[in-house]
Amino acid sequence: MLPLRDPNYDLFSSKQTATVEYWIRFFWNWKATDVSKYSHGKAWEIANDYELIPYEAVFISDDPVTLEDVERVKELATRY
Repeated sequence: MLPLRDPNYDLFSSKQTATVEYWIRFFWNWKATDVSKYSHGKAWEIANDYELIPYEAVFISDDPVTLEDVERVKELATRY
């Protein structure tokens, strides 16, 4: 697919453009299914089809829970 016109890079900062270029290079040789698996973690599992994913889901980690995590939650639960 080819764009119908050249992009207007003036709408973006150089940092934003560099970020997009970084991820284009990162995923360049990946298959679409692999990119989808990479980008869809646990946050996607909390919503049903066609449901909005809450903004707070950005804080959900795909990493396993550690003992330090458990201790921190206990500490916060006691404090609050």
